[in-house]
Amino acid sequence: MTEKPKFYIYARQEMKIVIFLSIAVIFFAFTLGVHLGKRISPKGTFSSPKDPTAVKALSDVTPDRNEIIEQTQGVSETSEEEVHQALQEEIKETGLRLEKSRQVDLPAKVSIKKMQHTYTLQIGSFPDQKTANEKLDQLKNSGISPVLKEVNLKGKGKWYRLYIGEFTSADKAKEAGLEYKSKKIIENFVVANLEK
Repeated sequence: MTEKPKFYIYARQEMKIVIFLSIAVIFFAFTLGVHLGKRISPKGTFSSPKDPTAVKALSDVTPDRNEIIEQTQGVSETSEEEVHQALQEEIKETGLRLEKSRQVDLPAKVSIKKMQHTYTLQIGSFPDQKTANEKLDQLKNSGISPVLKEVNLKGKGKWYRLYIGEFTSADKAKEAGLEYKSKKIIENFVVANLEK
């Protein structure tokens, strides 16, 4: 039998020497790093305090109402003065000219028409509050914000009515009611005047 040739780069003894030298280099690098680290760090930076007792903290003082009022008295005037001064400096830098202020007469009486919502949709009237609340919750779950009102009816006692929406005209209320009905959100409705 012929022996097959073995292809080793290093022999066994040479491998032992390479491993030993590698360990020696690692050890040397470690010790060199430790010594250099001691030299670089300044002495005394990590020293422990001479008196190990705890330092007393000052107690927080909460100012009373009068102190706060005294401290805030001139704040608004000072801020207005600073804004005015900054505006004047900017005007000087840019060379803008401001028009002189003019007196404008305002009308004695200003008439603003408010949108008056006088109509609503009554979508239910219930003799007991439990049934009314169940219907109220059902409507809230469908994304509508109903209003529940307690009403005393002659000869019938307390009834609970559900209303939705506020409208400027009876036609708009009816149109909205028909839309809710077509979407099957409500079963029936009555256009009612809003109670003021």
